[in-house]
Amino acid sequence: MILVWENDGAPYDAEKIEGMGFALNTLRDCRSVRTPYRAGDSGWTEERGAAEDAGWAEDSGWTEESGAAKEAGQAVGAVGDDADGGGADRRLVYDFVGFVTNGDDDLLAVFPKHFAVKDVEADAELVFQVINRHRQRFPEYYLGERYGESFRSNYPFAAFFGIYDYYQRFGVYVEERRFSREGADGKIDWRTTIRRASVYPAGGRAVLYPLYHRQTYVFSTFLTECMVFAIDYTLRKFGTFLGLAPTGLAFPEHDYLGEREAVVETLVRLREQVFRDELLLLIDHLTAFYSQVCEGGNLYWKCDIFAHIWEDMVTEYLRRTLGLPFAKKRFYPNGAAPEQYVEPDAYAVRGNCQYLYDAKYYTGPHGLDYKQLAYHFLLSGRRERETDGEPAYETTVSALVLPGETDERRLHFETAPLFCREGGRIRIWEEYLDIRKVMRSYADG
Repeated sequence: MILVWENDGAPYDAEKIEGMGFALNTLRDCRSVRTPYRAGDSGWTEERGAAEDAGWAEDSGWTEESGAAKEAGQAVGAVGDDADGGGADRRLVYDFVGFVTNGDDDLLAVFPKHFAVKDVEADAELVFQVINRHRQRFPEYYLGERYGESFRSNYPFAAFFGIYDYYQRFGVYVEERRFSREGADGKIDWRTTIRRASVYPAGGRAVLYPLYHRQTYVFSTFLTECMVFAIDYTLRKFGTFLGLAPTGLAFPEHDYLGEREAVVETLVRLREQVFRDELLLLIDHLTAFYSQVCEGGNLYWKCDIFAHIWEDMVTEYLRRTLGLPFAKKRFYPNGAAPEQYVEPDAYAVRGNCQYLYDAKYYTGPHGLDYKQLAYHFLLSGRRERETDGEPAYETTVSALVLPGETDERRLHFETAPLFCREGGRIRIWEEYLDIRKVMRSYADG
């Protein structure tokens, strides 16, 4: 069961979480942020309070480079490093989305930013569905060299899903053996009857007796129990958010965890006797599962790239709601370095209007978004050809798209009259989207 839940970006209460038996790696699972200064606090000044209210320098050691790295899902230095030499004004906040177990199989769930939990188990399942769909769309983030950077788990979920896929297609593996018996129910086995039965005259014709009937018996095997244990053991620990049905069969009495090495050796030998492709794949998944599964301890399933997931969700959602083919698009505005480009997250055109949307997975305000301002400035005056007298599009709609608990629009930037010529006003919006609604749309595909 889910014992406690928090949000990505929420304060990390070490005493509370560790007291419940959950173990987090604060160097990877948290980041250090400034505790906002308020009037009366030690070190508070009007200038510093204004800077905090504007969301300046939220991260420890923040620079434009480190901010860009964080946006790309990369680590931003060690927790606790202090650019301004202070330290007392800092706190740790969660920096992942996912789930952690304690020794009692209770769960700590960390939901995305601004996700308001209503039904904790159903909402946990929704988080899993979203991340799993992103995994299917972008497997490169979850496999190979990038695995530890974007997604972390000490549980063999990949092998489990391979096993469960077989289970959904074929059921648990069983061996069928056919026997022909006399006087039984079932279809007559004429070949056996002709070979074994006696011929008796009856009513002027020959009658075979006794008749042999074909019967099929199902036998459980070692593979059956391996499957049942892997599926039901996993669902006992993570069924709250996986949303999958257990096998419903008796849980194996054999100590499959305690004797993992023997189980793996048996699976390897068994594989040499199998020739069916789907059964070979099942054995490979079972071998991977029992090679990697651990007995006891804190298990975890953590996603470090929810900013990328938010970007993909936003693009899909805009396509569906606005009916436009939003996608990334590159533009090359630097004549001094023609290979350099700018690339809005979601770009689309309708008639004489172009849309420049950029997804931002933020906890709170971050001050003026200079990148979006540059996008608007460069692309609103873009011409298709050098000989064209006018820009390619009369109107440019520019917005930052952020997660919120409800849909809301705010004005992010508008050129002051003293800074713009007639008809040259720039306006950038903040579009807050109900993150639950966007996630539900994405999970449903």
